[in-house]
Amino acid sequence: MAKGGWLAACAMAAIGGPAAAAGFYAQEQSVEGLGRAYSGEAAASGPDALWWNPAAIGDVQGAQLFNGLQVVAADVDLRDGGSTIQRPGSAAAPVGGKSYSEPFDIAEIPDFAAARRLSDQWSAGLAVTAPFGFGAVSRPDAWTRYEAVKVRLVDLDFQPTIAWRPAPWVRLGLGADAEIADVKFSVALPNPSAADADGRANLATNGWSFGWVAGAQVDAGPTLTLGASYRSGQNHSLGGHVTSGGLLGALATGDGQAVTRVRFATPWLATLGARWRLTQRLTLEGEAQRIGWSRYRGFSIATVGLTPQATRPPARDTTSFAAGFDYAVARGLTFRGGVQIDPRAIRDSAVLPDGGRLIFSAGASLARSASTTLDIGAAYVDFAHSPIASDGVAYFGTVDATPVHLVGQLAAHAVVLSLGMRRTF
Repeated sequence: MAKGGWLAACAMAAIGGPAAAAGFYAQEQSVEGLGRAYSGEAAASGPDALWWNPAAIGDVQGAQLFNGLQVVAADVDLRDGGSTIQRPGSAAAPVGGKSYSEPFDIAEIPDFAAARRLSDQWSAGLAVTAPFGFGAVSRPDAWTRYEAVKVRLVDLDFQPTIAWRPAPWVRLGLGADAEIADVKFSVALPNPSAADADGRANLATNGWSFGWVAGAQVDAGPTLTLGASYRSGQNHSLGGHVTSGGLLGALATGDGQAVTRVRFATPWLATLGARWRLTQRLTLEGEAQRIGWSRYRGFSIATVGLTPQATRPPARDTTSFAAGFDYAVARGLTFRGGVQIDPRAIRDSAVLPDGGRLIFSAGASLARSASTTLDIGAAYVDFAHSPIASDGVAYFGTVDATPVHLVGQLAAHAVVLSLGMRRTF
């Protein structure tokens, strides 16, 4: 194995630990749900609510199909607060590079779901979603470059589901959960002299993991529906290669490629929701979701023959709360709105720092015919200002070990737009 692969893996494992706002959980799995800030989704019905509760298709009639697209644009301001680097034989010095304010790449999140009634008591369905992921590209000369220059995670989820209705007022659901994760990551590597250009390392890998989801819905009366669901967390272990180049001086022998393995965990999700039809036109919704972020211990990047320093950013379980409404303005036309509070879960990363968020949403549905309904939704996400404090060591465990201390401040906001169509056959 080339020494370069070892050195690159050390730098990446020590400093890389990206996390998006509210972790890297993407709630954008339903256009209707977005319009009411994801309130009451565990008690909603139809295939577009499958991610939230597999029991949601227990009352499906005939065959139903949902297609949706969510577009997310975030504007991020990352400011250096005195970050330092300590090269071998030298005192700690400013890490250099530019503070920056720029939008992340616009992200498109598609989703698909279908369901069919099999008998009076049984229904089956399939949901294809992208529930976990993030992507960010910073300037090559940014002050965060030693944590990452480019990072991208796409996690595609396939959920085949079976639902049972043992009585007219209760629905139970169970689903398998198969995820394929694709990771691309690049990071700057510090050279021995501050006057030299940085080296760079790149990684690409993908692989599968598996879990399960279960849920129930109960009609507690003619106007009140309650729902609950639990989705297991998953452990991803992805094999791949890391390649480094551009190293100088004593590090010049470090250019090369090495086999590596990327490990990370996704959180479990426990959700409670309610829908209360207050009048013939107005329905109120509420939801609480407990998210098991304490399972997450960063993105561990290991190289065969080397034990790098693992990144373990502090993470804690969080509970989000949402409230919303649906109002039938006229036959076939419904307006909705909602608000959600989602606390900060993962701290300290300078690449995709986490922050508590407040979500304001609005949306509408228009029935174009007895079998086709169009949904639109929009949301504004306000992120709380969050401090950054990230420590790592490039080339950890070697004589070239180079500590990097990143400190700064995050300010951000995002806009989400969505469009979907539901059809009944």
